[in-house]
Amino acid sequence: MIRAFASYGKKVREIKPEEAKKFIKDRKHNVWLNFEKPTANENEFLKTLGFHPLSTEDTIKGYQRPKIEDYEDYGYIVIRTLETTEEGKSAQLSIFLGKTFIVTYASTLVPSLKRVMDDLKSRPHILTKGHDYLAYSVMDAVVDDFFPFLEKLDDEVDDIEDEIFKKTSPSPRLISRLFKLKRNVVEIRRVIWPMRDILNILSRRDYAYIDSRTAVYFRDVYDHLIRLTDMTDTLRELVTGAMEGYLSVVSNNLNFVVKQLTAITIILMVPTLLASIYGMNVINLPLAQEGTGFWELMAIMAALTLISLYYFKQKEWI
Repeated sequence: MIRAFASYGKKVREIKPEEAKKFIKDRKHNVWLNFEKPTANENEFLKTLGFHPLSTEDTIKGYQRPKIEDYEDYGYIVIRTLETTEEGKSAQLSIFLGKTFIVTYASTLVPSLKRVMDDLKSRPHILTKGHDYLAYSVMDAVVDDFFPFLEKLDDEVDDIEDEIFKKTSPSPRLISRLFKLKRNVVEIRRVIWPMRDILNILSRRDYAYIDSRTAVYFRDVYDHLIRLTDMTDTLRELVTGAMEGYLSVVSNNLNFVVKQLTAITIILMVPTLLASIYGMNVINLPLAQEGTGFWELMAIMAALTLISLYYFKQKEWI
């Protein structure tokens, strides 16, 4: 799907992709051309816009790490965006930033792009202030999507910690949840770090396609990315701590079970030993020939059992 917008004075109008192609070349309007989940024909249309074949190839094939490349009359930027704020999967977002135009390309539907397009109706200044300001708005929306996802992960870590330390025997499924959380945090961190470098470059270098007055906005996005990297570092430590806590609780539970089994074994061993001795075919054993010997032996075994039970209760082994 291709959607295109152009600024007319202080207004923004949605136009046909063919018109956008003409405006890109004559540079009379600020133009935004957005590709979302494009078809093969729409990919061919991208190739007709006159961009360098290498940047076009990197865009269509995807699987590029975040980067920025400076071409003769435009800049090519690759960042990563969340496909949804639920699962944390990231997708490539390619941006062609010229002197009066911006072309965005995503192989999947991106919620942040849709929000910016919807905002154009009520906030046309996003595009009328310049194509570079629109680029800032897109990147800001993309980066902001990471915050609720990381906050969700933080809440999940808190829930897991509560479950670990409140239950006497935490479920084994908790460790798989923790490993999944750790993978998500590492993946987000792997995406955010190079994006931070890109925003730092955009905010501090002079580019023909970025007005110096707009650079301060890119610094704001850069600050957001620094906060995100701090959040990922903190989350990684929390997940690691939760893993260590889980293993510690499991180890303590195992030690307690071993103590219980040891105590039960010793408690049962004393009467079992007496019963074994008096079960042998040996004459003249004490109490063996007496009429009340059986009950006396039972009383002795019961007393020794109670003494052992009291001892291990005091030691908190059972």
